[in-house]
Amino acid sequence: MRTVPGFDWKSDLAASRSVDARAKGGFEMLLVWFENWRLRYRLEAGREAAVAFWKQQVIGDGKERESWQLEQWADAMAWYLDWLTHCREAGGDERSLAERVRDAVELAGARRGLALRTRRGYGSWCARYAVWAGDARKMMTEACGRDWLAHLAQREFIAFSTQKQALNALVFFLKEVCGLEDIDLKVRMKRMPRRMPVVLSREEIDRLLSKIEPKYAFAAMLQYGSGLRRGELVSLRVKDVDAERGMITVRGGKGDRDRTTMLPERLRDLLRQQMARVRQVHEADRAAEVAGVWLPPALERKHRQAGMSWEWMWFSRQVSCRWTRCRESGVVIICMVRFTMKRCVGRRRWQGSTNG
Repeated sequence: MRTVPGFDWKSDLAASRSVDARAKGGFEMLLVWFENWRLRYRLEAGREAAVAFWKQQVIGDGKERESWQLEQWADAMAWYLDWLTHCREAGGDERSLAERVRDAVELAGARRGLALRTRRGYGSWCARYAVWAGDARKMMTEACGRDWLAHLAQREFIAFSTQKQALNALVFFLKEVCGLEDIDLKVRMKRMPRRMPVVLSREEIDRLLSKIEPKYAFAAMLQYGSGLRRGELVSLRVKDVDAERGMITVRGGKGDRDRTTMLPERLRDLLRQQMARVRQVHEADRAAEVAGVWLPPALERKHRQAGMSWEWMWFSRQVSCRWTRCRESGVVIICMVRFTMKRCVGRRRWQGSTNG
């Protein structure tokens, strides 16, 4: 079997003679920023990701940039795209060590039938481990894994439950990806002292909710009143909300289990208003012949038109549409698909209200 050579843009940048030595620091800063952003949103390296990064992060965040900064960063991005072209012409793998490790762990998790969030959680921890180790051969040893776990406990002071997540991800990587057996890392998890939680009064909760932007207020009140996780909130469909019985059905929650929870009485009127807004969006989609909402692949194969039905419409609707890529096959869908409110948006609204 032919071995695919791997390339590292950092080492190639350090050895490059086409980049001035004084500019290499600025190049590396921008490219590390770009790579972290790209990996966060799971975008393929290339011109499209570079353009999106430039629009959103460099010139779209509202910060004023010096002209020399923009010129230097543009040169850095041009150098990176040229480097990608040369790597692909040579038939190599341009992904970083962290990205290769993350993809290998998630692929192994898919073969083992792990839940999507578990696979991504393991992949994220192992990518973090790869960045810390910095060497592919070194990170495949138990000694390196032991040192990393000690670093997390002693230097980063992460909680006991978080340490267990990192340990489970590391053991999975060593067993399922590296093929090691009888792994004994000989580590003892460090328990952190219990802290008293901060509990808000009813008046404080009301003041907090009143400061959230109106278009996000209903979602925030529903999440708090029904005890929903962010992922459960943004995954609600119209069919999951039963206003008559005052009940919400959560599909595929934590541990991939279904459950029911209550619908707060004070949200009944707001619920009807939300349903009316979602109905307007749904009818506009049908008039514009938009493809519909995302469905689980197995259900979509069995009921191809279900994504355009009212029952499967997202309950937390997002007015704007965008092009999308199928997560399982990687094929770009040449249509617009209705998406729900992003999880990160909800988190920012809560944080902005508490800081306001």
